[in-house]
Amino acid sequence: MNTTANALLAVGASPIMAHAKSEVIEMVNISGALVVNIGTLDEYWSESMLIAAEEASRIQKTWVLDPVGAGATAFRNDVLAKLLEFKPTIIRGNASEIIALARKIQR
Repeated sequence: MNTTANALLAVGASPIMAHAKSEVIEMVNISGALVVNIGTLDEYWSESMLIAAEEASRIQKTWVLDPVGAGATAFRNDVLAKLLEFKPTIIRGNASEIIALARKIQR
């Protein structure tokens, strides 16, 4: 997260890595876009991600899904299936992640 934040700062962005369920709706509303990266997935963060994705979808805010490790575990796949319901604007993944998502969508 630190490297990503520093890279974004270098190009003039103002990144905020917010995970608290009590603030993600407000953060989505004041942000220019939402990025959901499931690289550090746990039960609490996944709930925050779903809240944020739902809000971004509701207000038609651009949001990016980074499906890190898609296909690796049932938990990861279940969270991704729920996130996909909120129709990300962009999916940013490597070939194996995109293939795993495509298989999930086809079922």
